[in-house]
Amino acid sequence: MVEGDFLDARVRRAALLLAVLLCAAAIVLLVWRAPPALYPRPASTGNLTVDAQLESARLAAMATTRAAFVAGLAGLAALGGLWVNSRALRVNQRGLEDTRRIAEDNRKAQIEALNLQTAALALESDGRITDRYGKAIEQLAQPGHDALPVRLGAIHALERIARESPKDQPSVVAVLSAFVRIAGVPPDDPEPRALDAHRAAPDAQAAVRTLGSLSHQESSESIDWTGAHLERASLHNLDLSDAYLGWTHMQRSYLKNSVCRQTNFDHADLRCSILVTANLANAVFKEARLQGARMGGANLDGAILAGADLRDADLTGATLLGADLRGADLSTARGLTRGELEKTRTNGYTKLPRFFED
Repeated sequence: MVEGDFLDARVRRAALLLAVLLCAAAIVLLVWRAPPALYPRPASTGNLTVDAQLESARLAAMATTRAAFVAGLAGLAALGGLWVNSRALRVNQRGLEDTRRIAEDNRKAQIEALNLQTAALALESDGRITDRYGKAIEQLAQPGHDALPVRLGAIHALERIARESPKDQPSVVAVLSAFVRIAGVPPDDPEPRALDAHRAAPDAQAAVRTLGSLSHQESSESIDWTGAHLERASLHNLDLSDAYLGWTHMQRSYLKNSVCRQTNFDHADLRCSILVTANLANAVFKEARLQGARMGGANLDGAILAGADLRDADLTGATLLGADLRGADLSTARGLTRGELEKTRTNGYTKLPRFFED
């Protein structure tokens, strides 16, 4: 507060005090001086008794008038107090409303600031994820056996990105699927013995397991390993539902307890693979090579095995409700029961075990 404002405030307080004192003096003067003016002393009648009675009556009237004045002033004071209190209440209410309005404005400002901060953090996080994604792609493309640890680290980095940023998961699935197709290469020696002994590359195996662990999340991108060499791959307990694994080389792969609902294995080579207790409902195995596959306890309900080669496959305990076995070769399959066979679709080209033909 400047000096001029301070002086003005002192002047206003002094004027208010003077006004209060003048009002008090006027009230005292009114109460004391008004009754004698209203009841002047009467002229003497010459009779002392009568004069005394008249004077007593005048004094009583003055006292009553003063009492009435005091009561009226008290009533006015009470009304003034009520007015002052009501005004103070209105002022307090306005103050409370102003306080609430200010608090609401502050809350909105804080929310807006928080939203801006969240947006800034999201942009910063997107930038970091983009940098990590680009670096992982560069590392994944490094060739040679010496770069194997680098590629494995890149695969784990992409898995973390997919889990932290669901919107980036489709691109991660596409990149890792392409990597599996590229890294899953056949052996240099094309001889059948070399093919049977071939094992999936460690980095391809790591990418496969990463994709299998991500596939349970919603993604617009499906797994596609067309033609990849994944011999002896460890795929147990993975979710490969809706994946396309057509023409893949998966001899002696381990898919125990894996979930492959509606997975496409068209023309895939699954010889001697272990699919025990796997969920293969509605999977497609058209023309697939399943010789010697162990499929005990597997769920093959609704599976399409048309033209598949199931010679020497073990189907003990497998369910085949609605399975399509038209043109399939089960001539030396084991564990197939007549009850399960009756639930399937077959035709004249289906080759059944000899004891079913007897």
